[in-house]
Amino acid sequence: MSIKKKILLVGWDPDVVNLSRFANLLCHPVKVMFTVMMLLLNSTAESSDLDIWEGLDLSPVSSIELPASTLSGKWKVIKGLRVDNLNNLEDVSESQLQTVENLAKQLLPLGIQSAADFTLSSADFPLNTVTVKVYIFNNAQQCQSWWKKKYQYAGWQQHYQPVEQINMFRVDSLQMNKSAFAFSHVWLTTHQLQDGKEHIDAANHIIRLLTDGKISL
Repeated sequence: MSIKKKILLVGWDPDVVNLSRFANLLCHPVKVMFTVMMLLLNSTAESSDLDIWEGLDLSPVSSIELPASTLSGKWKVIKGLRVDNLNNLEDVSESQLQTVENLAKQLLPLGIQSAADFTLSSADFPLNTVTVKVYIFNNAQQCQSWWKKKYQYAGWQQHYQPVEQINMFRVDSLQMNKSAFAFSHVWLTTHQLQDGKEHIDAANHIIRLLTDGKISL
C-alpha cells in the first residue's frame, strides 16, 4: 500500500499537510498511538498477504500419495486423477483420457495447469469418504483472482466462515463439512461426508508433501 493510501486511512491529506492539525495530533498521545497502530496493522496485513501469495516451488501432484494410514481407523484408497500438465496429456491412460480432456477444458481457461484428487473411503460402517482436491495455477496472481471470485463475492459470509491460518487463506463451509485453502499458486479443497476433522488431517498431509514441508496446518 502506498504512503498516500496509508495517510488517507488515518485521515491525513497526503498532498496538503495541515501543520496545525499535525501539531494538534502530537498533543494527544492517544491519537498518536491509534494512528501508529492503524498503520502497523495495515502494513502487517499487506505483508502477510504478499507472503501468502509468494510463489513456491511445488512437488508434482503425480508424486503425491494419500495412504490409508494417514488417518486413524480403517480406510481404503480410492484412486483418483493426478495430472501434472493439463496442456500435455500424453501420459494419461486411454481409460482416463476423455475425463481429463473434459477437465482440461474447464480448468485451463482459469489458469489452472495441474490438478489432482485424493480420496479415502472408510472400511467400516458408517460410510465416510474424505476427498482432497488440488489445483495448481500458472501463477499466484491467477490463484488470488480466482480465490476472490470464488470466496469473496457479495454475501459470501452467509456461506463461508474465515478461519485464521498461518501462511494461507482458509474458509470453512457453513453448509457442509468442507474447507478451502489458498497459498502461493495453490487452491485446495477438502471435505468428508460425516462429522469430524479427518478431511483436515488429509489436507495437511497433502499440503506438507506438496510444499516439501515448508507449509502445514
